[in-house]
Amino acid sequence: MDHSTNWTNDDAGGLCWVSDPTQAYIEAVFKGISGNIATVETVQGQTMEIDIQAPLAGPSRKQKEPPRRLLQRVPVESIALNGVEDMVRAAPAPHRTTRPKLPRRRTS
Repeated sequence: MDHSTNWTNDDAGGLCWVSDPTQAYIEAVFKGISGNIATVETVQGQTMEIDIQAPLAGPSRKQKEPPRRLLQRVPVESIALNGVEDMVRAAPAPHRTTRPKLPRRRTS
């Protein structure tokens, strides 16, 4: 998953993930952006302001915690389900489990 910096105010209301030091990523809704600062609201109701350029900078020893990352989240309903209708037809032929018979060696 790549950190996204291509946010605009047109994305307001869109779903996103925000990195979290204790939970890996938490669900949020993108509210807007001003300059490099994106405003999101987590599903717990907490509003956060995230510098979307900070994760691209090198690490700093002065930071208390790594900068938060903002990722686009696509709801499951919007993903096209282009599955296979019949898995039996789609499956490759099973591997041969027996060794081929080799000709016997003649002993003199």
